[in-house]
Amino acid sequence: MQELEQQGLLAGKVALVTGGLSGIGRAIARSFVEAGAIVIVADLSVTPGTVARCETGDAHRCDVADEASVMALAETLAARHEGLDILVNCAGMPQKPVALAEASVAEWDRLFAVNARSVFVMTKHFLPALARRKGNVINICSTVGAQAKPGLAAYGASKAAAIATTKALALELAGQGIRVNGISPGAVETPMLTGFADGDPAEIKAAFARLVPLGEIVQPDDVAGAALYLGSSLGRLVTGVIITVDGGRTA
Repeated sequence: MQELEQQGLLAGKVALVTGGLSGIGRAIARSFVEAGAIVIVADLSVTPGTVARCETGDAHRCDVADEASVMALAETLAARHEGLDILVNCAGMPQKPVALAEASVAEWDRLFAVNARSVFVMTKHFLPALARRKGNVINICSTVGAQAKPGLAAYGASKAAAIATTKALALELAGQGIRVNGISPGAVETPMLTGFADGDPAEIKAAFARLVPLGEIVQPDDVAGAALYLGSSLGRLVTGVIITVDGGRTA
């Protein structure tokens, strides 16, 4: 990470990362700070205590599934920053495998609200800020959005919707100089990983790792590396792309 700081790939850039207090979001926020960016974290779990401990120094409570909450955050940041260079839609919700007969409509709706609709709502309300800086959007999707898994219909459909939204917005916003891309991780070693299965966390991790051709479970920093590429000038002509980070599992 020290090398990234020296390169200053994001020096002076303003970035907003949802779900930035843990897992992938936290790794992305940290890597952006080390690359020179001014990073704002938005997370449902933000409290006065977490703000004090936040590595970026600027954290706001926001429920990405609630449009009013998103609009309030957009207004707050508009008063503090002239624009937004990078929006990372990372807030997400897992699903434990469930048979169709036992699945609930309420869970389906919540998964779509958090994993898919939030991409639309966040991008919509931060569009003016992004347009002022010709910024870019990075949506954290999932390999399950392109490769179906039994029992994960709702989660997979929500991530497939996020992928489709990413590509559609990339085409729509290109004329404004705004890039929109996605990252589809495989199984990542985060607290959310155990949300996909019951059992001992170490055994769950080992089971996922055995399915990866490169033999390692993905780490949050692996996803952060892809985000750094997409968010910086290194990816200046990359838009409408979904980068897969899964150790070759979906090859």
